[in-house]
Amino acid sequence: MNRFTYIILIGLLAACSPIQSQRGQLVSDEELTQIKTGETAKPEVIALLGTPTNISAFDENQWYYIGEDTKQIGVNHPETVTRRVVSLKFDETGVLSEKSVLGKEDGQEVVMHPGATRVLSKEQNVLQQLIGNVGRFSKEGGGAE
Repeated sequence: MNRFTYIILIGLLAACSPIQSQRGQLVSDEELTQIKTGETAKPEVIALLGTPTNISAFDENQWYYIGEDTKQIGVNHPETVTRRVVSLKFDETGVLSEKSVLGKEDGQEVVMHPGATRVLSKEQNVLQQLIGNVGRFSKEGGGAE
């Protein structure tokens, strides 16, 4: 075999090697055991785990640490290997009152139904969008008027 064939074979082998990546913040079991309900306060949780991935929009005392490990082989879609959601609920004094952990097996498939949710906007085709933008920008380049 010539050099070009070896380069092609090495490239093909490299393309098939798995790519693993971590997204978010995976909380370990060891870290979870250090957080005790009725004892641990918000500053201690932040010192141990860092800032939460998400704080509930409706309750600032509900924190979530969300993370997952994925693996992708070649051009296939990434496969979720591990997913973990740690939910922490604090009382009004800032002390942990509830702690729960959800894994990959607890996830539920969300089925999207096209047309089920109406969008309150007028539909425009490409030509209408282009004509609608004529005259909206100044000559000096200052952006929209």
